[in-house]
Amino acid sequence: MKKEAILQEQCEALLRWLHIPFLHLTTFIRRRCYHCGNFMNIPVGGSNYKGLPDLFIFKKGKCVFVELKIGKNKPTEEQREFKDMIEEIDGIYEYYLVRDFEKFKEVMEIAE
Repeated sequence: MKKEAILQEQCEALLRWLHIPFLHLTTFIRRRCYHCGNFMNIPVGGSNYKGLPDLFIFKKGKCVFVELKIGKNKPTEEQREFKDMIEEIDGIYEYYLVRDFEKFKEVMEIAE
């Protein structure tokens, strides 16, 4: 299993343990929305929807977007564009780039 997949499993396990609602959007779209077509008009690459973060977390009236990267991996151009778009919107959205489980736990405390 890839290191990023392991990190994602750890993050999702913590969210489930804390009873915090979340979506791993790529999996959600593949499992539940594929029959609807590309209803969000997001560029599709392989089995991924390009630019979308790994996790959409719903916490205390906010939507927290988390992109998981391991080591020196960098966000794609589409991911940077999504981040920029979210940062331009003032209000209930937050975006974080997370490289390890300790940082993810910090983000969950920050996103109060």
